[in-house]
Amino acid sequence: NKSGSWIVRSSAVGEDSAAASFAGQLDSVLHVDTLDALRSAVLQCWASYWSERALFYRLSQGVPLRSMGVIIQEMITPTQGGVIFTRAPDDADSLRIEYVDGHPESLVNGSQTPQIVVLPRRDPEHPEFGPLAAQALALEKACGSPQDIEWVVDSAGKLWLVQSRPITVPPRPPRSVVWSNVNVNENYPDPISPLLYSIAREAYENYFGNIGRAFGFSETMLDEVRPY
Repeated sequence: NKSGSWIVRSSAVGEDSAAASFAGQLDSVLHVDTLDALRSAVLQCWASYWSERALFYRLSQGVPLRSMGVIIQEMITPTQGGVIFTRAPDDADSLRIEYVDGHPESLVNGSQTPQIVVLPRRDPEHPEFGPLAAQALALEKACGSPQDIEWVVDSAGKLWLVQSRPITVPPRPPRSVVWSNVNVNENYPDPISPLLYSIAREAYENYFGNIGRAFGFSETMLDEVRPY
């Protein structure tokens, strides 16, 4: 690489799916600047396929990997970098950008707390991050699903999208709770509040538990019908 150094990145078939991200489980080697170092970096990436952490993650997630590839890219020395989620984890109508100054490796490994920018998907205009948002939405459309995209900006101000994966956990709709007096309105004619529920629930559990004991049900059988 006459212009500088390389980054050697692992790319296993089956990682970065919608079910599991494998982020940080397989090795990547930065700032590789000689052929000997390049050979060693490729072998290190391949070997990480069988590493203890990668094997444990595969087993715990129930997600197999089927083979291992290695990607060699030009190493960019960024002035800024991070990730952009084309659908924010907590708001499906927004994009979420997390970034740090310098290389985003410090964000990925957790050694630096990122700054956060949230933009609307419908009209993501921003003096600094508008072009990034536009490129990310275009990539989402091309890939056919919301994306988790790693990006960097080099010293000349050029934006590079260096990796993209499906968002592992899709945003969930806001959870709503409806309080009612169904099945207990003979005792509580008004809708039950959270405070009353915390009291009434224990009372009803003891009441029906005692009825079950009177009919000869064992404690094991009663435990099976308890919520916890």
